[in-house]
Amino acid sequence: MNRLAPTLLTAITIVVLAGCGGGSSNVAASSGSTGSIGLSYVNPTLSGDTFALVKDSASTSSILVLDLVGPDRSDSTFPACGVTFGFALDTTKATWASMANGTLFATSTAAGNTLIQRWLDTATGSQLQGIVAYRGLATTVSDIGYASGKVIAKLTLTPVASASSGTVALADSGQGTYIENTGSTTSFTVAVVTLSLTE
Repeated sequence: MNRLAPTLLTAITIVVLAGCGGGSSNVAASSGSTGSIGLSYVNPTLSGDTFALVKDSASTSSILVLDLVGPDRSDSTFPACGVTFGFALDTTKATWASMANGTLFATSTAAGNTLIQRWLDTATGSQLQGIVAYRGLATTVSDIGYASGKVIAKLTLTPVASASSGTVALADSGQGTYIENTGSTTSFTVAVVTLSLTE
């Protein structure tokens, strides 16, 4: 079992393994004005066991929606009852606007196994941490891989209008973990390529 950052390990222990009740909260709406500034993102190449952030078709010239997806492999399955993740962003050039559950974890299941959304430290500087999970270990998604066609979570960013164009630092902060129905956890990295401010 791999180590997690303390805040996410605590969340998993309390929320998933202990089966506590949940709820959801989102990052507050961004104060960044869209204006003529936009965000451009280049998708990474999906391969091996790497998770990735990919551009969602709902993105516009002023609002960027990124989907967190699992490994693009058809020869393996990745069953899980929860996923944690975290990212660091240069908030002088772009801001977190919102986060939402994707299409992988159903919003409701059998009694006692409802979806839990937790967004941890979402307003602490540039850091964003999150978890989507079923309550307890009884309900498991059969495959979190991209081959399933499902999205784990959706992250929305908006540009800072006063910032100059150029590359925007966006990086995996090492919080990625999926939780199996045995209670064991496996760490993963998330591929993030190029995020830019454009005029």
